Amino acid sequence: MIQGLRQHTGLPVMVVPTGVPGHRERPGASPRARLKMMELAVRGLADPCVTVDSSEVERCQPSFTIDTVERLRREDPKIELVLAMGMDVAERLPSWRQVGSLLGQVRLLVFRRAGVERAGPALLEELGRQGLPLAGAEVISLPTPEVDGTAIRRRVAAGEDCTELLPPAVYRYIRSHGIYGSKPARGSASSAG
Repeated sequence: MIQGLRQHTGLPVMVVPTGVPGHRERPGASPRARLKMMELAVRGLADPCVTVDSSEVERCQPSFTIDTVERLRREDPKIELVLAMGMDVAERLPSWRQVGSLLGQVRLLVFRRAGVERAGPALLEELGRQGLPLAGAEVISLPTPEVDGTAIRRRVAAGEDCTELLPPAVYRYIRSHGIYGSKPARGSASSAG
């Protein structure tokens, strides 16, 4: 997915793992563990134009995308920001903190995700009818797995093999740390963070 974004936009990609989510329940892995998994996944891409930003994980308070976008704009007022998300996430945009301000500062890219039946243009039309600023918003096609993160976490918890669904280093990390209910490999640390 990240490689598809790079090809589509021609821009560097910054992945920002959420620290303490302010808009949904806490994930099953600690913020530090999620950061580490993302760093391992990005390292496996071997693309210097793909980076991981740890700022939301380092905050000890709920994370909101608007805060990260405003920080990035303060650091570089001329930065071009594109916010890419799956349709499953885009459907929940109206509930995000300061979503109007957020969408006024970024260009939105929405891509299809497994399990979401709605057509992308219909979703953008609905968001527009709700008064959200969508200048330059676009629905794009990217190669995405037919299984989502929730399903992967369930499979890991059930002890199923997920090597074909995750980068090898990430899968090893999950198993060695007992994340998502997996059984830690013998002789490995069981702390997630």
